[in-house]
Amino acid sequence: MSGLTSNTIKEISIKGKKTYSPFFTYMAPVKGFYLERPAFVASKKEFKTAVLRNKAKRRARSAFFSIFGNKKAVFGLFLLKKAILKEKFSSLCDSFKNLM
Repeated sequence: MSGLTSNTIKEISIKGKKTYSPFFTYMAPVKGFYLERPAFVASKKEFKTAVLRNKAKRRARSAFFSIFGNKKAVFGLFLLKKAILKEKFSSLCDSFKNLM
């Protein structure tokens, strides 16, 4: 299966392995689901405006790809937290390094 749909998100959140960080929650995809790239989700409940949601996703993508490049080993679902906007970029990169 390819792509990220609401059913895919439900399956991953129920059955996937979760790893917690101060900046995000990583959910590894379950067998049978393939993600072509990492998915960064900034909820409206956590980030009130679209500007903040987009900024959080941009920071997370930038940190992720600066560490991993295009390795397919860590593709999964990242639920972003508010702390991602307040912390230094280097701390965010370290958090992604600790994921592996």
